Amino acid sequence: EIPVCDPSCENARNCTAPGICTCNITQWNGTRCEIPVCDPSCENDGNCTAPGVCTCNITQWNGTRCEIPVCDPSCEYEGNCTAPGVCTCNITQWNGTRCEIPVCDPSCENDGNCTAPGVCTCNITQWNGTRCEIPVCDPSCENDGNCTAPGVCTCNITQWNGTRCEIPVCDPSCENDGNCTAPDVCTCNITQWNGTRCEIPVCDPSCENDGNCTAPGVCTCSPEWTGSDCNTSMYCNYMIEFKAFSRY
Repeated sequence: EIPVCDPSCENARNCTAPGICTCNITQWNGTRCEIPVCDPSCENDGNCTAPGVCTCNITQWNGTRCEIPVCDPSCEYEGNCTAPGVCTCNITQWNGTRCEIPVCDPSCENDGNCTAPGVCTCNITQWNGTRCEIPVCDPSCENDGNCTAPGVCTCNITQWNGTRCEIPVCDPSCENDGNCTAPDVCTCNITQWNGTRCEIPVCDPSCENDGNCTAPGVCTCSPEWTGSDCNTSMYCNYMIEFKAFSRY
């Protein structure tokens, strides 16, 4: 006599005794063989909807057993999706929720942008260097001046001046329109002035008989001498005048 199972057995329908269904246990379970079997079982709240088939919450999990977390948008630059919506990055190179932000360590300075791991892109008109830490002076500082800020040269102020340290310093300064052509070097109008500061007037021909050159081309003579270069004796002039007077 054939046993009766009511309700009837599902999925192979082996009613082996009254009210007893014998299932293919690798695929089905339950009193009527109505429950599909997934072995290994579905993870993370996945539902076994057919033998060996897991239906996952696709916004969070994937894989045959719903064991693979979902990150949408996906992790970038070899970041690993370790939980739904969570990317684990290579923190020495990438950061951000999707590992999309490059890491520069030490960080970029002076508004430089980290555009790739360890690579800073600088405002090249103002900063240079691997971290944008070196100020730019263009044109460059001269005469060992140091570029201490963008466009700012710090000079050896005892020797050089100017925006690029291009102007030599003479201290004390050159006199009488002399030009400071190198640190502490005055170039004079040699027809009129001489000396380290162009402070000594030139008389050419030179003053004679202890006369002093007191201005360019001007000799100041001692009382005994006269003439443009003090080469005429006052005594001779006196004798000439005396003889001329004696004739009268």
